[in-house]
Amino acid sequence: MRNQFLSRFWILLLPFVLWGCGPKVNNETGGMKIEFSHRIGSQNLIAGTGVYTNAAGHTFSVERFKYYVSNIQLKKADGTTFTYPRNNSYFLVDDATAASKVISLTDIPAGEYTQLIFVLGVDSAKNYAPAAEHVGALDPGEGMYWTWNSGHIFWKLEGNSPDINNSGSDKFAYHIAGAGGIPGAPTTNNLETITVDFGSETLPITEGGKPELHIVTDVLKIFNGTLPFSIVDSPMVTDLSKESETLAANAAKMFLFDGIH
Repeated sequence: MRNQFLSRFWILLLPFVLWGCGPKVNNETGGMKIEFSHRIGSQNLIAGTGVYTNAAGHTFSVERFKYYVSNIQLKKADGTTFTYPRNNSYFLVDDATAASKVISLTDIPAGEYTQLIFVLGVDSAKNYAPAAEHVGALDPGEGMYWTWNSGHIFWKLEGNSPDINNSGSDKFAYHIAGAGGIPGAPTTNNLETITVDFGSETLPITEGGKPELHIVTDVLKIFNGTLPFSIVDSPMVTDLSKESETLAANAAKMFLFDGIH
């Protein structure tokens, strides 16, 4: 009888013993900041007064520079990826507003991350969503919306160059958009997915921690990118032309890893 009792006792206890020996699930979360610094080559971007020169030898100044960062993901060395909640993942970075150049993220699973991935622009689903969803950073009042084409401008660069003579004007303006349209009605797709690799460093997310990821946005890449582009020949690109595709591809190269603190 005693042996039968002990046998039944261990059978009942066994699942709890095995559960206690199983792998521990880490439910810790933490936060982080992404800080963008705007430069033109090796120089800081100073809107209005800074004068810069591109690879073609054309000088220019910048009056306005804004862009959307969306669909943020963090990737670990083992390939696993954390996707930040989509509805909370739309940010407008405006060179004229210092606070906008720091993005704060919360509730990220603890771990060591090696890459940041995001979309430069606004994805098709949100771009063509009902107007009620265009709030916060996506509010058309931010000046980043084409009413004539019902879509968000992904990034905007405006300024002046003495080398430009466009009917007497020295201004340039690049308003890049085009989310690929909707099923059955495709259009130009100028969305770019950006991957920022941390090299030999890792981004540690821990309970209560808030590391800072620093990224340089180098505007000069727009002009000195892998695809040839002339500020003189094409001072105005505010449509879905071939020039807009060239600018979008070049802009995808302007985000550079600058350290973790």
